[in-house]
Amino acid sequence: MYLQRLLRVQKKIKELNLIGIFITHPLNINYLTGFSGVSITERETVLLVKQNEILYYVPLLYKKEGEVISQNIPNIHLVFTEERHYLLIEAAKLMNKGEKIGFESTNLRFNEYSLLKEYSNAEFIPTTSIIEDIRITKDQQEIANAQKAVDITDNTYDYLIKNVKKGMTEVFVGKMIKNKMEELGAEGMSFDPVVAFGADSALPHYRPTNKIIGEDDGILLIDMGAKYKGYMGDLTRVMYFGTPYQKYIDTYNLVLKSEEEAISKIKSGITCEEAWAIADNSLGDQSEFFIHGLGHGVGLDIHEDPYLRKGINIRIPDNCFVTIEPGLYYPNWGGVRIEDYCLITNEGVHVMSKATKEIIIL
Repeated sequence: MYLQRLLRVQKKIKELNLIGIFITHPLNINYLTGFSGVSITERETVLLVKQNEILYYVPLLYKKEGEVISQNIPNIHLVFTEERHYLLIEAAKLMNKGEKIGFESTNLRFNEYSLLKEYSNAEFIPTTSIIEDIRITKDQQEIANAQKAVDITDNTYDYLIKNVKKGMTEVFVGKMIKNKMEELGAEGMSFDPVVAFGADSALPHYRPTNKIIGEDDGILLIDMGAKYKGYMGDLTRVMYFGTPYQKYIDTYNLVLKSEEEAISKIKSGITCEEAWAIADNSLGDQSEFFIHGLGHGVGLDIHEDPYLRKGINIRIPDNCFVTIEPGLYYPNWGGVRIEDYCLITNEGVHVMSKATKEIIIL
């Protein structure tokens, strides 16, 4: 699996007339080698993929992990460094004068770039999205891992329907989500969950507080995802405490209709904007309250290409994951969003989420 991915990178750098590409993004390294360190904000390993060789720089801290990787990828050459801060220096020393080496311009920091220049006479070429473009198309193992993340997320929602009670705080419900996901086998959460009650459900990226749920009638919006073997789940559902206004029923049904229409019409090959427009048009005169894109790619990262938004005319590739999540948000009243995790193919949309979309009244 990893060898095939690395071969695709080597093919791409040949097409770009590069000698190699220096890979620093932790998620891209994870995708190509299987290595996962303790933090995606630190430089724990780096990878130099050249046309005819692959050099993987690993600090002695991760010697055992590196040796396992070299057993799984026989053509990878390990270079051990004493400490992590020597990774870039040792990599630069093995880059020869005049070699055109691509680097991940959206990830490499300026001080790191300066260090490479100091220790190497190679010609450094900024690149964007070389590995990310390869990552968009998902293989069968990725689909299986993502489906497990989605299943855990779905089952967590089923648990919440039965166990969220009036008088709990938003923060407490967030802890319930974390605990249940881990109990079901998740390695963690994809992101800190959104638990928004009442008028705050109109804030798409709201952060939970100690507000008490159910003191008054109102909407409870929950956006959450389980993480499994590095793959991120993502699901949004809404519940209602008390007796719902007709406006809530009508809004919910309109958002659901918009999502169902998008699911029925989207397939690979159409543009991201065309996908967004399907949902936007179905909302009619309420579309002004649809204040974000229709969805986003998801996988090793919670937000990745493709983004289903107005103004993005990139065509949706075959076998990619996206969320489909139309929503309507009314200030001082609340918001309704319904989000499902989907696999897009040339035949259409396969919805991986199975959590109920019936109107839930608590």
